[in-house]
Amino acid sequence: MGVIALGMIAAVLIAGSIPLFSDVMSTAGLRNTLRSTPDDSTLSATANVAALSASSIAAVHDQFESLIKPSLGSFVQTPEFFFVSGDLSFAAPSKENRSLVVSAVNAAHAQSHLAHLKGQVAATTNAQANTIDVMMTPLTAQRLGVKIGSTIPLYLNYYAKPLPGPYSGTPSPPQKELLLTGRVAALFDIDPANSAYWNGNNFQPTSVSVQGHSLYTYNLMVSEDRLVSVIEQLRAQNKADAIFSTVGAYTFSWSYHLNPTLATVGNLDNLINQLASLQDQYQANYGDSTFVQDAANNFPYVSKLDLSSTLFSYSDTPSNLERFRSRISVAQIPAAVLTIMIMVLILFFVSLMTNLLVDRQSEAIAILRSRGASSGQVFWALMTQCIGLGVVALVIGLPLSVYLIFTIAARILPVSSRDALNVITNSPLAALERGVWYGLAVILVVWLTMSLSILGASRSDVLAIRRQSARSNKRPLWQRLNLDIIAAVIALAGYGVSYYLTSLSNVIQGDAKTLIVTPLSIIAPFFLIIGLMFLFLRIFPLVLRLMASLVSRGRGAVSMLALAQIGRTPRQSIRMTLLLALATAFALFTLVYTATQAQHIQDISIYQVGADMSGENYATTNQHTVTKLTSLYKGVPGVISASAGYQTQAVGGRGGGITLEVRAVDAASFSSAVIWPSQQESQKGSALLSQMASKSKVAVKLGVLPVIIDSNTANSLLLHVNSPLTVRISGLNITDMSCVVIGIVPHIPTVNDRIAVGGKGSIIPGGLLMDYTTYETVYTNKLNQLKKNFIVSDVPAINHVWLHTKSDDASLSSIRTALKKPQYGLQNLQDRWQILASLNTDPLYLILSGLMIVGTITALLLALIGDLLASWLSARMRLTNFAILRAIGTTPREVASMLTWEQAIVYTIGLLLGIGFGLVLANTMIPALSFTDLNSTLANNDQLYSLQTAFPTRVIFPSTLIWGLIAIIGLYAIALITMVSVVSRPTLGQALRLNED
Repeated sequence: MGVIALGMIAAVLIAGSIPLFSDVMSTAGLRNTLRSTPDDSTLSATANVAALSASSIAAVHDQFESLIKPSLGSFVQTPEFFFVSGDLSFAAPSKENRSLVVSAVNAAHAQSHLAHLKGQVAATTNAQANTIDVMMTPLTAQRLGVKIGSTIPLYLNYYAKPLPGPYSGTPSPPQKELLLTGRVAALFDIDPANSAYWNGNNFQPTSVSVQGHSLYTYNLMVSEDRLVSVIEQLRAQNKADAIFSTVGAYTFSWSYHLNPTLATVGNLDNLINQLASLQDQYQANYGDSTFVQDAANNFPYVSKLDLSSTLFSYSDTPSNLERFRSRISVAQIPAAVLTIMIMVLILFFVSLMTNLLVDRQSEAIAILRSRGASSGQVFWALMTQCIGLGVVALVIGLPLSVYLIFTIAARILPVSSRDALNVITNSPLAALERGVWYGLAVILVVWLTMSLSILGASRSDVLAIRRQSARSNKRPLWQRLNLDIIAAVIALAGYGVSYYLTSLSNVIQGDAKTLIVTPLSIIAPFFLIIGLMFLFLRIFPLVLRLMASLVSRGRGAVSMLALAQIGRTPRQSIRMTLLLALATAFALFTLVYTATQAQHIQDISIYQVGADMSGENYATTNQHTVTKLTSLYKGVPGVISASAGYQTQAVGGRGGGITLEVRAVDAASFSSAVIWPSQQESQKGSALLSQMASKSKVAVKLGVLPVIIDSNTANSLLLHVNSPLTVRISGLNITDMSCVVIGIVPHIPTVNDRIAVGGKGSIIPGGLLMDYTTYETVYTNKLNQLKKNFIVSDVPAINHVWLHTKSDDASLSSIRTALKKPQYGLQNLQDRWQILASLNTDPLYLILSGLMIVGTITALLLALIGDLLASWLSARMRLTNFAILRAIGTTPREVASMLTWEQAIVYTIGLLLGIGFGLVLANTMIPALSFTDLNSTLANNDQLYSLQTAFPTRVIFPSTLIWGLIAIIGLYAIALITMVSVVSRPTLGQALRLNED
């Protein structure tokens, strides 16, 4: 009974752990989504206000508070406030035409979002009247000729009364000004990491040209409290309720941040609904994001209110939380399949242990029945024990599951995501309740299995037991119900429906493919395995007879006796074989799935970037040729190779043609800087690029560019090698370029022809590759030949760089730091290594990893423990038989050999079946289960769903698979040897006394 109790505790432990583990990891993923950038968890509330005072700020703030707080409550934190004013100007005369924009911020909050801060942040108070601390960038200080401690005379321009309406006939009030002294308190920069916090404002000076004259705009930062105090003094002096802007309006901004630590996957739907309700309420109150009042007369003089956020969903763009919910839907498919597999193994193990318990008690039950006990008395005597064990398993297993998940999650989650553990620590009872229903379901199944087994045994007498132990003639239930045929029909139907839906891939939307076709693709192989299992049960007796006939030709009797014993009572051997087969299949499936998913992530990250790193380059394009620019980036420590070129879109073909992604690259370096999809494509691409470079002189002479196209372009335009092609690049003086196809490759690195990105999303049909130097020369020659006076004599400028880098952390850190320097000027940097790191630590992906770990360990332990106990109990129940064999002259070695033969047959068949089942599952289910989450680069849910089917999954059989199988075989061998040695120890006398009746 102790073994049964341990098995039930293990079943409850695993069943209760899986949903809680999913909750913790999904919550970590949700919080990572909210923390990705400041915008991802921020509600931006802005207002254009004609007048400024402490009371007007408070009045507008109250309007937003009354809207946001009732909807979101404690989810939102205290907002951060700042306002922007254009009413300050330089008091000192200057030769240049310049204006001033001042941002009044909370200095304490702003400090953590400023880089390279020198000096002290702006003070909220100043000892000297009409003095205010200002902060600026070093470039602004250089242009203004000031440093820390310098002073700048400023005018604060204002009206003491509101401006009258345009048709009121009332004269405008006089404009007033207050002379302020701006003291330079600090210099700072805005790094890219904090750009979103400042709404993209880098506070650098800007200039625009108007009718040949340059207008310079300078951006300064001051303390919001200090500027408001100056305004309040002016308001009091003028006896007004506010002072009024001379440039139209002040811009008030509040940033409401969600508290990520309060967000859990359990309240995700509620949070999305609350945000939708807030958005609806805002639209109902303020319409099209604009609320216009009569700003001239009504306090607080608001002319516009706006509330926006990535947390809101719009017509074709779902919110980031809705996109995350879609990610969970995609990730739950493989997680659910793995969970089902684990639970099937657990239930099969418990069923095996239950049947062993009943079989061991069958003789005692028969004796009780023969001595007058009713079947009901026998049934409830044993069932009461089982119910008690179930209750004990729930009481012990559920708390252990909470502790187990807390320990595992704390180890595999990154430090930044470990606050998701408060799902457990904040409410341990709720965490315990999360697994109650799953644990109770497992116990109910166990009780049902036990009740059926006990019920059957309680109706047997001694004579029936003897007949059953001699040779069973009763057909099993699955055979009487033809469950193997039913499973085969379901599998075939699943394959048929899946094939039909797959053939309609151009009609079915991406979410239908992922959420409907994928489960169907999984159901079919699942029932195929069940059908194969039942088929094995049908042919197992035939296999035993065939083996017996082969063995009977030999001289030894040990193997023949072993086969005869298995054939006489095959039920126990079949159970053991199936448990071993399922455990081996799951372990094999886990290893293959892990390797395949890792490779799938690699493939898509390579596809997305096309190189280890890539980015747009505009700062140095006019300073270097393509060769010099390539050498510049190659000189960065850690960069192995680099390439530069011109990236744009064009229209290819006659008539309307198709849209193409054009890459005009350095043919000598491009192949080594990018990553081709396969080794064969890399070799072919390198050869074609070398061929392209060798044709440069002929191309310049003829004015026809040699190009490489991808298969999509070739199929769409019906092109082949040596086909002519006209490419039209808009935005240049020379738009049409004549080309000739010198090669066709399946895919050109860096060209996205599968995933739609941006807005509703559009897929570029194909790509084209040409040599930049050749293109530039031909273009320049054609430009000179036309001899027209173009407004701008343009040349296609280098605008993109691709890098192949080392992969160690030190090199990557050095490269990322170097690429931020001005001389490199890379923008919109795409980093494949960061994408991989993000995906491999994504909690939704870690759910699968955790399930893999739990599932593999569970499968192997259950198989070993179950088969070891089953073999040991079977052998212990047959000690009398062994003693009789000893009595008629069989040696102990022959008895042990016979037992070894029996177990070796079971283990061998189980291992072979497991390998077969595992290969079937790997090749049929893994392509449908492999999912990829690049949600940060996708604009909507359809793109996320389409991503799952955009790339064919390559099933990877890792080298560790062989070692895994060897380890499994070793464990089985150790278990077999241990069991044989244990049951072979009793002497003849002990064996006979054990069965005294």
